[in-house]
Amino acid sequence: MNAFSRRMSPKILAPFCAAVLIATTACGDILGTKAALPTVTDTTLVFAINGAPQDAPTALYLFGASIVPATTSFTFDIAFDLDTGNTVRLIPDGSLASALNATAHPVALQLSNESFDALTIAPTGGYHPDTVQVVPIGKTVILQSQDPLACQASLVGTTVYGKVVVDSIDTKSRAMFIRFTSDPNCGFRSFAAGLPSFIQ
Repeated sequence: MNAFSRRMSPKILAPFCAAVLIATTACGDILGTKAALPTVTDTTLVFAINGAPQDAPTALYLFGASIVPATTSFTFDIAFDLDTGNTVRLIPDGSLASALNATAHPVALQLSNESFDALTIAPTGGYHPDTVQVVPIGKTVILQSQDPLACQASLVGTTVYGKVVVDSIDTKSRAMFIRFTSDPNCGFRSFAAGLPSFIQ
């Protein structure tokens, strides 16, 4: 475990949560109406994938509700980067995997006109799959992740939703201060605190 680790490692977390999900009928009861896991909201620091310190968190993993290094295991959903003009870029894991000839799961992004706090439900459409997004500071981005580690046993959906906003950047250290919310229940789209309700 390195100094940048904030939560349980995805390699440990994924099998653990999968077991929890199976034990609770995979993210919901038999009618698909009850969540097994609460939503998670956090404020934290990430680094640009280009120029980051070794083992620094450069990516977000929704199902694990954690920031992690973007590695070739592709156990993450989006990586963060800054271009030469210090503009924030969010990179789905599939976009990085294509360049490295590797396999990753589909992740789609959508810019929202709502503030981070005001956005309480993820929309069902309007996403851009596996497309790098240039994001202004303070702009909310909605994530739609089809994560096979999370949803392989789900009865109510195959997608995990989240939202993220970059509040500020430190150009000297190439770091970004972010807020994110993850609903780790497959098929659930609520960003409300606590155990979410299923929304059709």
